[in-house]
Amino acid sequence: MRAKQAWVSERRGIPCHFCRRWDPQFFNFYVIMCTMNINNSKENQMSKILMAVALICLMAGGYLIARRKARFREAASLPFYKIELSQINDGTYEGKTYTSFLHLQLNVIVEDHKLKTIDVLENEGIDAETARPIIQKMIEQNSVVVPAVKGAELGSLVYISCVSSALNGAEK
Repeated sequence: MRAKQAWVSERRGIPCHFCRRWDPQFFNFYVIMCTMNINNSKENQMSKILMAVALICLMAGGYLIARRKARFREAASLPFYKIELSQINDGTYEGKTYTSFLHLQLNVIVEDHKLKTIDVLENEGIDAETARPIIQKMIEQNSVVVPAVKGAELGSLVYISCVSSALNGAEK
């Protein structure tokens, strides 16, 4: 009879995963966790709310990252032409580039095979104004391909594409 009682007292625990024996410490931990969930219903509700908020934040972050990647893919797929300004005739050239995040329309004036002015006719969307200093860089360096404006890389790509499309197309 004593052997049977000892066996029953050993079975009160939960089996240990390492040695496959019944371990009373695991049982105590399990009992504590169950009583915490039963007795602290306000804390349980608060933890559920915090988990829901964390899940919503993760989902929103994932959406924003995916949207940003899609915009970079769209900007990378814009047409970029290799332009030699020495072969561009003097005149006014019009360029239009429309993306899902920026609508841009420019007039590019070339004199003596140099960029004289770039007039912005339409400029609406993300990075519209923050990328505008790239126009001055293009005129100063007399080149279509210049380094992007820091913090406005997408808008800079659209400006470069629009100017290269204008100079690649026919004169206005």
